[in-house]
Parts: sequence; C-alpha cells; structure tokens
Amino acid sequence: MPSIGTDALRECVREVVLRLAPDRPETATSEQLLSEDLGYDSLALAELAFALEEIFRLPPLPGEETADIHSVADVELLVTGLAERTGTTFEEEQLRKSIAHLSEQHAQAGEQDAT
Repeated sequence: MPSIGTDALRECVREVVLRLAPDRPETATSEQLLSEDLGYDSLALAELAFALEEIFRLPPLPGEETADIHSVADVELLVTGLAERTGTTFEEEQLRKSIAHLSEQHAQAGEQDAT
C-alpha cells in the first residue's frame, strides 16, 4: 500500500486535533488557535500530545518544540517535520482506522465522565 502524502498527513493531523478539541467545531482549519478557538487547556494539550505520539508513532514530543505550538497549522508542521526527520511513513487507511479508534475511546471516556 502506498504511503500517505504530506497534504493527506496534514489532514489526518487536523482531524485528530478536531476530534479531541474540547470546543469541537464542525470543521477544523489550519488557522484555528488551539486555546482560543478549540478550547484546549493544558490537560487537553497533554492528551493531544499523547494521541499524536500514539497515532503517528512519534517519539515523545519535546517541550522545546511544543512550547511554540498555538495553532492547528503548528501541530501539522510539528508532526510532518518529525515524520520527515525520523523517516516515518504512513498508510492512509491505517491512520484513518487509528483516528476512528481514538474517537471511540474519547467518546467512551466522555460518557464515563458524565456518569
């Protein structure tokens, strides 16, 4: 199966950011700010970092690289840059399955928190 291109990878990253956003809009754009537009606080940002590491098979995200992350575009650039540096390739179908699984886990956690 061919590996995913950069544009599709950025789209997958944007989808993860959207699905975990505390203030979830209908769609996510690269220009949206994590805190102001999507409601991310420090705990939600930590959850996002762990999810990105898991889904995109990234090494732990270094604090010096994440300190300047403010927008969806910043997250996209971080993930694509780390993937390029580490030589990690992705298959789109597998990424989509991982993202769907993440959504299921996130929905279940939300239901447990509500009870």
